[in-house]
Formats: sequence, structure tokens, C-alpha cells
Amino acid sequence: MKHFLIVYHGQHGIPVDVTEFRRPAPALEAYRAAEEKVRDDHVARVVLVAAPSLDVLKITHSSLFGLASVEDLVRDLIAG
Repeated sequence: MKHFLIVYHGQHGIPVDVTEFRRPAPALEAYRAAEEKVRDDHVARVVLVAAPSLDVLKITHSSLFGLASVEDLVRDLIAG
């Protein structure tokens, strides 16, 4: 399982940096460093998520990437 460190900045919550890690220890270390770096930034946030791939992560956690969820896409298709 890969780990993805995602750093957001700004009101819209679009990721500004996505870093992939193959092992959990370096991912956790990078997460802690990123949290420390943005501690006083009120619009930045840091997320660490495990997933088999970035493509899978974008599907299962679409909101992290400012993407519509699968349910939203289906609803829009049905609504025409």
C-alpha cells in the first residue's frame, strides 16, 4: 500500500502538492514536518492517506482533489 501526503492551500482546497511514499515511516515523518510547516497558516491543511495508487485515491477520496464524487456524476447523468 502506498501513502500519499497531500498539502492544500487556499479557500478552494485544491491540492498544491501530492507526494507518494512506498513506506509508512517516511510518510509519517513527512506528514509531521508538513503539519509543523503550516501550523500558523489558517488556510493550509495536510492530509496523509493510504491507497493502492493515486488513481484509486482520486476515485475513493474525490473530495480531496476537488473532484465530483461518483454519486454526483451518476446523478448528473440521470438528470440529463
